Amino acid sequence: MSKGWRRLRWHPQAFTLIRRLFIADERGRALGLWGTVASAGALLGPLLGGLLTAALDWRWIFLVNVPLCCAALLMGLRWIPGSQGASPWNGRG
Repeated sequence: MSKGWRRLRWHPQAFTLIRRLFIADERGRALGLWGTVASAGALLGPLLGGLLTAALDWRWIFLVNVPLCCAALLMGLRWIPGSQGASPWNGRG
């Protein structure tokens, strides 16, 4: 139950980014692609997590997130306009 609530928090941010980054003609395609990737992640995540824990150890599931988060951070800095100068860690708390 709590996992569903946590996922629900990310939907408004994703929709806002899609709305701001894509013109009206491309927005439907972007939303479709986002839905496809989100559904594939929800389907493949537990399957790959089970395979990983069966093949190695349950602790390895924590290491999978490190390269994924680094890739997401780099892609965000690269493709989200205005993100190069914006930083939540500006020393103001």
